[in-house]
Amino acid sequence: LARLRVLEQQHRTLLDNAPLVIFRLDPESGELLYINRRAEQLLGIAQSFACQHPDCLRAAHADEADRRSFDEALNAARRAAPHSAYEARLTRRDVHERQGALGSDLTASVQIYALTERERVVGIEGILADVSAEHTARLQLVQTDRLTTLGRLAASVAHEINNPAAFLML
Repeated sequence: LARLRVLEQQHRTLLDNAPLVIFRLDPESGELLYINRRAEQLLGIAQSFACQHPDCLRAAHADEADRRSFDEALNAARRAAPHSAYEARLTRRDVHERQGALGSDLTASVQIYALTERERVVGIEGILADVSAEHTARLQLVQTDRLTTLGRLAASVAHEINNPAAFLML
């Protein structure tokens, strides 16, 4: 029994310190059953608050399209159907002020999947990974590409204008 407690504590420490938000949902109601401590650091959602507000993960999705993506992934998991990860904008809660206050946004990759036993869904788990830095880098890359294209277009236009102008000057 003592060894079991030690293993349980090690397992809980591993889950709480993972660089991801890990959660478990009830397959019938979709209510939150478990969330690790990383949720407080990443989303500003304390475990105690999450237990009292079982729909807090869905509510953390910043807009209706992201909430629909969450619902679609949850429904696919209920049917044990595969569903690919999706990116969503999530709103952090300001835990320092009060639990319900809205904070800043982040971009997360969300994966929700079913736990099956004998072809029956016994649980639904999910992982949220903060991909804000990657999202920002992609946006900067797109902006850089646009500016490069604009520069090439301007150089091409200048070249086309200069050629006839040089001919006329000669």
